[in-house]
Amino acid sequence: MFCTRCGAKMPDGARFCTECGAPMDDDKPIEQGDATATTPYEQATQAQAPLPAYAPQPETAPATKPEPQRADHRGRNVLIAVLAALCVLVVAFFIYKVKAPHAVVLNLDVPGLSTSSSRIPVRVTGMALDGESVDEVFFVGPNGDGIQLKQGTYRLSVIASPILEDGTIFLVSDAWQDFSFGRDLSFPALVADAFAQTVPLHEVTITLVPESAVSVTDEQIEDAYEEVLADPERKDSADGLRETATETRDDAVAAAEQRIADEEAAEQQRAADEAAESAAAAQARRETLAHDFAMQYWTNVTVSSPDASGHEAISDWSSRCLAYVEPGTSLYEDFSTGRDGGAGDLEAIDIAKDAEVTSSEGNTVHVTVNVAGGMEDESAGWSRTANFTYTTDVTFADDDLITSYASHYTDPSTGRVTTVTH
Repeated sequence: MFCTRCGAKMPDGARFCTECGAPMDDDKPIEQGDATATTPYEQATQAQAPLPAYAPQPETAPATKPEPQRADHRGRNVLIAVLAALCVLVVAFFIYKVKAPHAVVLNLDVPGLSTSSSRIPVRVTGMALDGESVDEVFFVGPNGDGIQLKQGTYRLSVIASPILEDGTIFLVSDAWQDFSFGRDLSFPALVADAFAQTVPLHEVTITLVPESAVSVTDEQIEDAYEEVLADPERKDSADGLRETATETRDDAVAAAEQRIADEEAAEQQRAADEAAESAAAAQARRETLAHDFAMQYWTNVTVSSPDASGHEAISDWSSRCLAYVEPGTSLYEDFSTGRDGGAGDLEAIDIAKDAEVTSSEGNTVHVTVNVAGGMEDESAGWSRTANFTYTTDVTFADDDLITSYASHYTDPSTGRVTTVTH
């Protein structure tokens, strides 16, 4: 059989010409001896010889032998195809880089946030690299996921507190941050980003500080509740979370009020105890002063002989008593002018043998004094002594000085009570 294009002899069953590479027509093989077959020489001769002007055109022009393709031409075509594919891939990468939204994962510093809590409502405003303006609210879960953004420059703001399972509410007034991503359009970045599922932004961290439960307001709870209702994944738990937050706040307020009441009661008790201690100390101090004053008042002579026959007046008796007395009172005037009786000419002989505090009421101390006393007339040469028991009332001012002094004597024979007030 022969090639229908170049006429070369081919073995039976060949599918392609070994000379020109043309596919063989199995239906019309050219057998040797076929009247229509031509040799390459004959075909070339026929191509060169002009046809007569009147000769009819053949139905089909005889095929000419093509120039064999070179190997470098095939390699160049493959290289061009590869480069074209790379260009398409780069364009696709660029479109993905700029146009496709990315899952932005945030770092969360929110103590206690879990899948049982509400998600964090985050408002994102800004501009994507393709010029699209963004103003959208996303809900961020405990893993920091939930935001889908084209690459660009944005401001992230937490617009309300999440509500934890235990009712905790967070401060959000300062929870905002500016950030951007996707400005690197280099080929390595395009390739790497094209195969990335997320774009972690570890430099963007959400930090929320728990609000003191006692300081949580109804407005904070309602704002958080409204955002839970707006979250399709958490809205069914909104009522329960709001109720828990309210109970947590109310319990904290009640506990704080009770703590304040307990502290006030404890402070009042401390003050009362201190006042009682101070009063007791003052009373003890005044009882000591009353005792000492009574001894000073009822001892105005000294005994110079063992049998008590000799005696003399204490020269500074009045001044010693004045040391216990409030200036400006009548008692002070009595001592300073000698009107107390018995100090000047020693008409009264009084020696306190004993004094005992019997009771106290307010600023007054009651003292019982046993006195060895007497009267004498030196000119007549007589004297008389006797033992007396006086009940005395000593009244003090706030500065622990005595303002008044009263003596009560009961006559044993008649029962008559004699009171002397100074």
